[in-house]
Amino acid sequence: MKEQMKEHISKNKKKYTLLVFFIIAIVIIFILLAGLTMFSGKEKPKGKLSLTLDDKTISTGGSTQLRMNVKNAGKIPIKGEFSTAVDDPNSVKISYPNSDLLKFDLLPDESLERIMNVTGTSIAYKTQYKINVKIASDNTTYASSDIILTVKGK
Repeated sequence: MKEQMKEHISKNKKKYTLLVFFIIAIVIIFILLAGLTMFSGKEKPKGKLSLTLDDKTISTGGSTQLRMNVKNAGKIPIKGEFSTAVDDPNSVKISYPNSDLLKFDLLPDESLERIMNVTGTSIAYKTQYKINVKIASDNTTYASSDIILTVKGK
């Protein structure tokens, strides 16, 4: 019986070697996939932000509306807040009647719009100002975008 088994194994050595190779390869692939899912961490929030100005060019003392559209592009809820910054805050003023409404909660695929008033106070002949808008919460920025406003002196 031992002789027959040895003879059978020697005749089919290539088949058994190939079979063992495939089994080991499948086990390695399974371990790698399990490791990737275990260590990939949880889903991170993703936001999309788009900005538009009703008028991209205004005169000193004039105003326009900044429309900010945010969408939750991820698979988990986002709790955030709009914040704005201008490269020269003395020449462009941004205002919103109720700062509490700049905070929001969005479920996946939900979106919302907020509209801010932008007033040009520059006395220069013609200057372009960069307005940066971020949607963030604590130390996490979900999205950020810039838009350019031109202010002409009178």
